[in-house]
Order: sequence, then C-alpha cells, then structure tokens
Amino acid sequence: MIAEPLPAWLSDMFPRFQESGVFDGLDAPHHVPNHCLVNEYLAGQGIMPHKDGPAYLPTVATISLSSHCLLEFYKVPEEGEKDSHEGEQRSNSSTTTNEKRSQEPVFSLLIQPRSLLVLKEDVYNKYMHGIREVTLDDLRKSNILNLNEALPEGVNDTNSLLERGTRISLTFRIVQKTLSSKKIFLRK
Repeated sequence: MIAEPLPAWLSDMFPRFQESGVFDGLDAPHHVPNHCLVNEYLAGQGIMPHKDGPAYLPTVATISLSSHCLLEFYKVPEEGEKDSHEGEQRSNSSTTTNEKRSQEPVFSLLIQPRSLLVLKEDVYNKYMHGIREVTLDDLRKSNILNLNEALPEGVNDTNSLLERGTRISLTFRIVQKTLSSKKIFLRK
C-alpha cells in the first residue's frame, strides 16, 4: 500500500487509541493506525464472513455510526481439525471467505452507534466475522454475548426485533508494509 497521511478528522482520535492501548503489543514502529476503511451499509446490506488479510497487523478498531448491527463470529477449523459439516481436514492455506467454516455463528455482538469495537488476539485470529444481509436483527438469538449491556435506550425486551438503518463504519488498522509515494513516483 502507498503511505499517505490520514486526514485530521480521522487522526484526531489517535491519542484516545493510544491512551486506551488499542494497538499496544503489536510489532509496529508506532501504535497508531495508518489505514482507515470507511464503509456505508444501507439497511439490508451486510458483509460475508471473512478474516482480514495478511497485510494488516492482528488488531482492528471499528467505530460504528448512525445505526446498530449484529456482528456474527464463525469458528474456522484449524489446520488438521475436521470440518464439522463435511468431515474434510483443513489444508495449510490462508483463510478466505471460501474456506470451510461453521454454518451458524458461534457468537454475536450487538454493535451500537457511536461505539468502538476492538478485535484482537483469538477473536481476530481464530474467527471469521460478518454481518447478515437483513433489515431486522433478531435479539431472540441466544448467542448475543453483550445483549443486556448493549440494548438500545428504550428497548427493554430481549425478545425484540431491531430495525436497521444506514450504518457507517470507520475501520482502523495498521498496515505492515507501506511504500512512500515519493519513492514510487520519483524513481529514476
């Protein structure tokens, strides 16, 4: 990736990341993100289960804006472990969205607007994460780990359906290797 400074409206929050230790413990010259992906999800849109690629260090911090979502986590069979659905062993390759995974999520998190979600360590390394393409999130699922803590204001019933709106996500990462644009464009 080509290194370019992030705009001030994004980098203004980096001191809070540092104070909270969000990116501590990574093998990086600095502990602030150098990459931000901004996505808009309309109601009914999602993202298929995936693991972030090898270009990134194993921590991701996501700020959600405007609407909630239900983020679901799927266990990926480890190398040599039998896949629960087809009895096949996992090969020695990097995990992609096409590899075997459990069909139902192992657990879910209710992500509220204006929240920060940090994925690292086992959750980052051993699970795929995704968001279903639905307009209503069903809170009756038993695997929502943070349901009681994350219920929206005014919703008192965990047997509810939450209607999704448009959601913006700001996903911050540290890219391991970047190139200077000066080196690329000023070569002789």
